[in-house]
Amino acid sequence: MSPVAGLLRRLARTPIRHQLSLGAALVVTVTALLSGAVTVYSEYRASRQALLADLQVQARMIAANSSAALVFDDVEAAREILQALSASEDVLAARLLGADGKLVAEYRERPMVRSGAEVLQLSEPVRYQGRDYGHLVIDAHLHRLNQRLLVYSLGALGVLIVAVSLALLLFSRVSRFITRPVQELTALMRQVAREGDYSRRSGIDSSNEIGEIARSFDAMLGEIEMRQRALTHELQVRVRTQAALDHLVHHDVLTQLGNRHALTERMKEVAMQSGARAPHCGLVLLDLDNFKLVNDTLGHQAGDELLVKFAARLREMMEEDVTIFRLGGDEFATLLVGEGLQWRCRQLSERLVERTRPPFHIDGHEVFVTVSAGFALYPEQAGELPQLLRHADLALYAAKNQGRNTWRPFTPDLQAVAEQRLRLESDLRRALERREFYLVYEPQIDLVTSRLCGVEALLRWRHPQRGIVSPKDFIPLAEETGLIVPIGKWVLRQACEDGKRLLALGVAEDFRLAINLAPRQLSEVEIVATVASTLAETGFAARHLELEVTESVMTERIELVAERMHAIAGSGVSFALDDFGAGASSLSYLRRLPLRKLKIDRGFVDDIPGSISDCEVAAAIIAVGARLGLLVLAEGVETAEQLAFLRREGCALGQGYHFARPQPLEAFLADWQERLGAQPGDGESMTTDDRGGLAA
Repeated sequence: MSPVAGLLRRLARTPIRHQLSLGAALVVTVTALLSGAVTVYSEYRASRQALLADLQVQARMIAANSSAALVFDDVEAAREILQALSASEDVLAARLLGADGKLVAEYRERPMVRSGAEVLQLSEPVRYQGRDYGHLVIDAHLHRLNQRLLVYSLGALGVLIVAVSLALLLFSRVSRFITRPVQELTALMRQVAREGDYSRRSGIDSSNEIGEIARSFDAMLGEIEMRQRALTHELQVRVRTQAALDHLVHHDVLTQLGNRHALTERMKEVAMQSGARAPHCGLVLLDLDNFKLVNDTLGHQAGDELLVKFAARLREMMEEDVTIFRLGGDEFATLLVGEGLQWRCRQLSERLVERTRPPFHIDGHEVFVTVSAGFALYPEQAGELPQLLRHADLALYAAKNQGRNTWRPFTPDLQAVAEQRLRLESDLRRALERREFYLVYEPQIDLVTSRLCGVEALLRWRHPQRGIVSPKDFIPLAEETGLIVPIGKWVLRQACEDGKRLLALGVAEDFRLAINLAPRQLSEVEIVATVASTLAETGFAARHLELEVTESVMTERIELVAERMHAIAGSGVSFALDDFGAGASSLSYLRRLPLRKLKIDRGFVDDIPGSISDCEVAAAIIAVGARLGLLVLAEGVETAEQLAFLRREGCALGQGYHFARPQPLEAFLADWQERLGAQPGDGESMTTDDRGGLAA
């Protein structure tokens, strides 16, 4: 970088006031120097011209006086005349020359006059009567002129210095006045930038350019302040929104307990706290038993109120170091950290089961709920924290299967059962496509005439490795996983296809082919269309089809269930209520559903006639059916005594091993083809033969 460039860069970093002062100083100095130089030069020219004019006058006078001396060749007279030039301080020498150029007389300056000074020479002719007799040469020095010029220059320089000083002083004050708003504006900018306070204003009231800049800056500050307020408000809203979202992410909206996400994060925190040894924690999962019944009978709003009150009861019974979570629906969790977890989890589980038994007051009703609980320990029973949740869930599942209203700890055999169940579920998903399902048919007998009045189609599963899998093992699993819907469609179609062959046996006009319809199937939107399309495609008459539903449909949305059942019944299909008396029966629901038949649960038939209570229940169900105009069928009839009791009480229909075992279609047709023409009469006992058919 050149020195000039460096100087300019340093100058650019100086304040404007100093730049203006320096600029003014340069301008004034240059102007004054130029003005002084011009003045001195003018004075020098004027003085020189004046000196030259004076010398010319003297030269003409000396030349005129010297003409006689040259004419008469009077040298002494000529010298005296030249001596008159001694009165002039500026004359250095003078020479009077003849016409031939020879020196006639000469004058020299006084010794005090310094030699070597600038010399001005002029020549004047000497004439007499128009004739040139010679000429006069005068040498003048400019020493005195230079001295005067020096004095003048010094005076001018002093004036210049005073003028420049006064000008700089005045300009300094003027520039300070001019730049004061700029400095104030600059200081304000720095303060605003440092403090971030955009509410400040310059306060400069001027109509010049600086005032315009100040007003623009104030307007800019106002805009920034407005935007900053809006941004601050938006940030506050975002902070509140983020806090609300974070609360929603980690808390259940209904109960304000921590949710599943919060439980996962808390478990991660426990894992991160591990130091020299792994942290110990216990997870207790609990679930309200039959909570769905509350929702369906009292409504979802009552169910929500129950969950809120249940959560409040949990808070009251928990210790301070125990965190409660709601994982969804009616499932809750508690996480315990520390020592002695086996005992603490057992104690907590027992306390949960005991203290939740008092009723809850919901919408004017006393609601009794029970709790099932299961727990697992970390790291004793789970190698990792996510596995802890699975093991606690297995324990809870075992408690519910054990009869509910109890608790279970996790044990290794539960994992084996879960893995077996998982394999069974996997096999169940492939069983339909592999054609492993088949149907068997159990006859339904008119207890008055002993004739075949219908059959019930029962689903069986022949597993390639396990053999015949009990319906008790795979039907609940199919319902839980939703596989019952496609399986149920297959059962409906296959039974209708088989039903045409059953009708070819020459059965009575009121013959019914009974098919179980799971609650999950009835909750499907397309169930009405499925039944209609199956009947149309198979050609099976709707009047011979009977769909059996369990009392659990009454705990579903009864209005929707009734609507769909009536839509199906409108095509001629009849309905039977299976396992009547084993669930939460309601006579009001019975009147709302298009039922033709009630089936007494086999649990009330097994101990007939030995159990008085079972006999009374069975007799009551038969009486209810008669009052409602419904046929009553008893399931599980296995002895002649049971048959006699049912006939005596007026039960219309029956099925069970006393009549025949369920058989595949071909075996059923073979056994019944000849027997339909020779049904036993009234009062005759009926037993099963070796083939499982009827024998008189």
